[in-house]
Amino acid sequence: MRALLLTLALLSSAAAQSAPKIIVTDENGVAVSSARVSLQSPPQLAVHCQTDFAGRCQFPSLAPGSYQLRVEKQGFYALVDPALQLAPGSAIEVAISHQQEVREIIDVHESPPAIDPAQVTAQETVSGLDVINLVYPGTHDFRNVLNFIPGVVQDQSG
Repeated sequence: MRALLLTLALLSSAAAQSAPKIIVTDENGVAVSSARVSLQSPPQLAVHCQTDFAGRCQFPSLAPGSYQLRVEKQGFYALVDPALQLAPGSAIEVAISHQQEVREIIDVHESPPAIDPAQVTAQETVSGLDVINLVYPGTHDFRNVLNFIPGVVQDQSG
């Protein structure tokens, strides 16, 4: 029984060592995590794997041969290799490039103009209620209120 377990352990470790590995880095040689790696042999369906924190992805139980490789991650250009040769235990390193991005931020703050160019004259309004509520000795005549408006000067004619 012990010999059977030992044989299975050796076979599984040998299979893990012979499984092809894909290592994904960026153009600076930094590992790219969470990249989606796809391998497809033309008559078969594609097999997928996602890279770990070190940019590694392993395909256990994959037969040696010619495959189409596709590596994708958001923020990077997709990499496609139509004729990748895989051998048992091979480690293939691929580099993907960042997408070029131009970004510019402009903050515009509007402040109201100090002077309104459409308004060329000063304008004041006196209502009848203003004349009645004025505390002024004498009659409640609107001409007596005019002296209280800034910029109004009484001339000799009244």
